[in-house]
Amino acid sequence: MRLRLCRVTGCRCRRRIEEEERDRDRKRVEKLRRRDERRVEREERRRVQKLEAKRLNDERKMQRRIAIEERNILIAQRKLETIRLLSDLFARIKVRTHSYTTKVAYV
Repeated sequence: MRLRLCRVTGCRCRRRIEEEERDRDRKRVEKLRRRDERRVEREERRRVQKLEAKRLNDERKMQRRIAIEERNILIAQRKLETIRLLSDLFARIKVRTHSYTTKVAYV
């Protein structure tokens, strides 16, 4: 192992050099660990954002389906009411024509 000069004293102190190398390694490992933690946090945020976007999209789809279904129900109710009114109208016409024909028959 080649000895380097110590940063503090300028001597070739093996212990101090080894400590500096351990400090550099520890800092490097810590930096890598923080980088990895940030990466994991970013991935988690992205995952949560995607899930939220999917939930909102599903909610919008469901609201559109509900609105379409309500509109279809309203149209069906109107058609049913039209059928009822026409049926009532034809029944009244039938009664009037029947009463008119019976009056004409007696005269």
